[in-house]
Amino acid sequence: MNETWSEAGMNGQLVTNHRGGYRLQRGRHVFSVALLLGVLFFGGLLMPLVASAAVSVLQAFPAAGAAPQMTGTTGNMSGTYTVSAGSNRLLVVTVQCYDSAGSSGQTFTASYGGQALTQAFVENSNRRQTWIGYLNEAGIAAAGNTTLTVTITGAHTGVSAFVGTFAGVDQTTPLTAADGAYTNNANNTHVTTGTATAQTIAVNAGGYALYNWSGSQARTSDTEAYAEHGDVASGGVTVGVAEKAFAAGGTTDPIVTWAANTRGSHCIVTLNPALGNTTTVGNGTNPGNATLA
Repeated sequence: MNETWSEAGMNGQLVTNHRGGYRLQRGRHVFSVALLLGVLFFGGLLMPLVASAAVSVLQAFPAAGAAPQMTGTTGNMSGTYTVSAGSNRLLVVTVQCYDSAGSSGQTFTASYGGQALTQAFVENSNRRQTWIGYLNEAGIAAAGNTTLTVTITGAHTGVSAFVGTFAGVDQTTPLTAADGAYTNNANNTHVTTGTATAQTIAVNAGGYALYNWSGSQARTSDTEAYAEHGDVASGGVTVGVAEKAFAAGGTTDPIVTWAANTRGSHCIVTLNPALGNTTTVGNGTNPGNATLA
């Protein structure tokens, strides 16, 4: 009645307890768990867990009240920009344009070190236009120099560009979504529609969103607390960028309050986070091996 645990239990043998029953010690418990994991893996019931890393700012856009890095009048723009070291980088260029004569339909292209940027979105339906383009890690690495060039096709009397770099961005699908619109003499309007009508776009957990504007009025705030950059007079319009990190996935569609009724163009994009480390229990060959990355 007063039997104690046997030392043999340390080797996975059956041992008696004070109630006269039996139990398996740790050695066989480990074997049983490994066997169960193997069954679950080979049966497709247990899969590796893949976590997404969050997008982060590697090189910020100019601060609120600061001028854009590049400006021009009737021609194109060119300057130098050194991208900092990092992983899964994305170079983002926003262009804000204006034609005092009222023409529309301007188009934009950009290159960095000879590598062409990909257009994310353009809004060019009126005399004020916006554009966002990007270059991924492979393009940054292949750049032959640090020269950034923006080419504008169509009449214009003022143009500017803000430049920033992000890290931790998915390289296959850098963007989750993109949209844009023109606000015509209104206030408290959605970035995606330019009116009081909502039109949300998707943003993934760990993702990032940013929008730019070229308008007749300064930005005061928005309903989603995006951080402001620029928002200064340049080339006959007020130009700027606002951005926000998203810890949880969902949607975004900020309503912007301007200093007064505005006429202006704006684009918005959401950046997709890169996949992080894989957490695997079992390696498919020997399910008893566990790797936690």
